[in-house]
Amino acid sequence: MEQLNREHLSNVRRNLAVAACALAFFMIAQDVQMVVAALPRLGHDLGLAPTSAVWLLLAGSITSTSLMLPAGRWADASGKRSAFLIAVLGYGVAAAAAASAQSLAWLLAARALSGAFLALILVLVMTVAVEAAGPTDRAKAVGVITAAGPLGSMTGPQIAAHLIPLLGWRSIFIVTVPLSLLAAALAWSSVPGELHLALPRRRWLVEAVALSLAVGSVFGLLREVPIGLDKVVPAVGLLLLVGAGAVAWTRLPQAKGIVRLVVARHLSLPLTSLALMSLATGVIAYTVPYFLIGDVRATLAESAVAFIALAFGQTLSSVVGGVLAGRLGAWPVAVSGAVLAAIGLALLVPLDPSWGVVGTAWRIGLVGLGAGLIGGCNQSTIMGLAPWHHEAAASAVSGAFRNLCYAMGAAVAATFASVAVSPTPGLRLALALAAAGAVGGLLAAIGSRPVMNHLDDLDHHPTPHHVHSPVAHLRGLAHDPEHPDYIEPELLVIGSRSSSKSAAD
Repeated sequence: MEQLNREHLSNVRRNLAVAACALAFFMIAQDVQMVVAALPRLGHDLGLAPTSAVWLLLAGSITSTSLMLPAGRWADASGKRSAFLIAVLGYGVAAAAAASAQSLAWLLAARALSGAFLALILVLVMTVAVEAAGPTDRAKAVGVITAAGPLGSMTGPQIAAHLIPLLGWRSIFIVTVPLSLLAAALAWSSVPGELHLALPRRRWLVEAVALSLAVGSVFGLLREVPIGLDKVVPAVGLLLLVGAGAVAWTRLPQAKGIVRLVVARHLSLPLTSLALMSLATGVIAYTVPYFLIGDVRATLAESAVAFIALAFGQTLSSVVGGVLAGRLGAWPVAVSGAVLAAIGLALLVPLDPSWGVVGTAWRIGLVGLGAGLIGGCNQSTIMGLAPWHHEAAASAVSGAFRNLCYAMGAAVAATFASVAVSPTPGLRLALALAAAGAVGGLLAAIGSRPVMNHLDDLDHHPTPHHVHSPVAHLRGLAHDPEHPDYIEPELLVIGSRSSSKSAAD
């Protein structure tokens, strides 16, 4: 009886740990989508021009993209429970700071702070949940986490649409605070790991500064389009900062480890496909709310309903795509998704106000269906090709790519709207660029056929390994050749049965 009680308590703790991770993922998805859907109203209430309000989104994107890899390395060296608690509580503190902002600079700083903790949450949620669940319940844990994100994306716009008219823009940030406290309470006694915090190493800080400089300058460069002599000098200065940050990062040993992983494991094409789809989604995230509220004259609630179509399409196709990929293989599903996304984006380019909310919604829903198929197949391919000791590294790299390109899509749309004669033609041009990117994603998906077929073959004819190692450990983020746990990523030879053993691990 005592043993049964211990097993029951153990199961309860595992379930609570997974619930804490799912809630954290739900929280950040809901928070981001509330800001995205309410961006026109936020900009209006804060007295910002439409093309300047995008910084409310970019402020968090810069830090989340720049700090994801350094945050992963710090989480690797710290106790997982400590890192998780700091991540969710820090995100709540940043949300409270945004809600109490007394100036635009304060609000932007709070959003940048939330992006830093967002990076840490994205690194931790999947790996902590899978580690807590154990090998037998790993698939269930992944399914719960995967479902939590789109659910947050769907609820966020509606919450913002109802709260802002009643309580003002600060209310959408307050919503996040109790969720962060609840996630921390669930994690306190359930998330495995010690209460231990590591001091950041100097080269991690150098990496964080270099990436922040490069990424921040890229977005600044997009906003300083050199039209007129007065814009040339700032643009050249920002371009030099981009180069300085990029060069500084590439000289770090951990950057060389990432390059070795991507090159050795044929990850470039799946990463490219994910990046281009994220770019297109970022363009839509900025374009659609402004189009619906400005040109269609839709209410905030109606705009939120239309925007949910994107998240709903992604959720639906992610579930269906997983089943189809298991039966047909990943490659035909990924190509089909790329075709759907390209068609949906092409149909969006005219931005005709006569479409109304419904006509706009089904078009972005079509893009969502394609994005879900592309995202699921390519992310699965990336994780499947990475050896077990680099799986978390591959996940962090793909996450950084997605965040960067999503934010770049929104920044490009805002820039085009600002330089055009009127915003709508600029938004159409941004959507045309996104459609071209979707065609590029289709070409990348077509080129991924050997890699995806090779992985499908390994999944159906696995070669057992003499060491069973769970994929959950964050030690996979040790892609720094100077790290004591670093293991060189082996070269994957497509079509060679001799490589099956290493690739299946």
